[in-house]
Amino acid sequence: MKVVRYLFILTIFFIVLSVSFNIYAYNSSFYKKEFEKYKVYDDVKNADELHGKVIDFIKGQSNILPDEFSQREKSHLEDVRNVIKTSNMLFYFFAAAYVILSVYLSKNGNDRKKEFGNIIFYSGIFTIAFGALLFLFVYFNFDSTFEVFHKLFFSGGTYMFDPSKEIIVRLYPEQLFMDIGMRIAMATFIISLLLITAGAVSRKKK
Repeated sequence: MKVVRYLFILTIFFIVLSVSFNIYAYNSSFYKKEFEKYKVYDDVKNADELHGKVIDFIKGQSNILPDEFSQREKSHLEDVRNVIKTSNMLFYFFAAAYVILSVYLSKNGNDRKKEFGNIIFYSGIFTIAFGALLFLFVYFNFDSTFEVFHKLFFSGGTYMFDPSKEIIVRLYPEQLFMDIGMRIAMATFIISLLLITAGAVSRKKK
């Protein structure tokens, strides 16, 4: 049962992260506010149009990127699309795992409601700790966090661009990613609090 519990906690953790990420990753109103905040519209007049095409490409709804992007930029966005595709596949995997583990628990748990409450509660604890760490890293040491993130998912040098020659860093300034990171951390934090509360209530029920 301990193995099932740990797998359940890991499953919920990844689902919460995926939901938190998707709240902002494709939120057009969020990007509009960010573009205004960092004066992207002053430098990139067709920012909304370019961003829309980038999102369509990353989501797999289009295979064409505007010619405003260089081949290096297109190659990087292709890498981003592959990372997102892998992330989506993992989300569906963990969603299926959640269903399977729920069925297993319902058939094999002695005190099912309490056990499920424990799982939800500790999932919230584990996830809120991660959310808090993410917030601290992004807020106090964003440059290093941003660099580590890119090194984990992309080949060295493929994500370095010259703003005087390449439009991608003018369309998506570094501060924008800092804001996204902080909001993902906050969304994770809030969802985790809800999990902890729901878990605590379930644990008290007889």
